Amino acid sequence: MTSLEIKLISPLRVLANKTQYKALNLNVYRNLHHFTNNTMKKVYKEMMQEQVEKLPQFKRISLTLTLYPKTKRMCDLSNVCCIIDKFISDTLVEMGKIEDDNYEFIPEVNYRMGKVDKLDPRCEVIIREI
Repeated sequence: MTSLEIKLISPLRVLANKTQYKALNLNVYRNLHHFTNNTMKKVYKEMMQEQVEKLPQFKRISLTLTLYPKTKRMCDLSNVCCIIDKFISDTLVEMGKIEDDNYEFIPEVNYRMGKVDKLDPRCEVIIREI
C-alpha cells in the first residue's frame, strides 16, 4: 500500500504589518509582540489557503520541511523550520485537514536543508499520509 504524498510551497517571509515583511524564524518570533505574531500567522494562513484547500482530510500525517534559502549565509535550520512547522500545522487544523496537531495526528516531523535558491527561496513541505 502506497501512502499519499503532497508537496506544499511555503514562503519564508510574511507581512507583519502594513509595510513590513518579517522572516518566519524563531529568533524573530520570540522577539515580536504576540499581536504581531498572531497577525503573521493569519497572513500565512491566507497565503497558504489556495494550496491547503486542495488537500484531502487526513487521519495521521508526517511532515518533512526542506529549506531552500536565498543566500549561502549560515542559518539554524530548526529556527526557520520550527515556525513554519507551527504555522502550517495550525493552518491544517484550522482548515479541517487534520483533527489536531498533537503527536497522535502528526507523530513525525523532519527538517532538511535544500540548496540555495536565489530566485525562489522557500520551504517545501511534504505531507505524507501514514
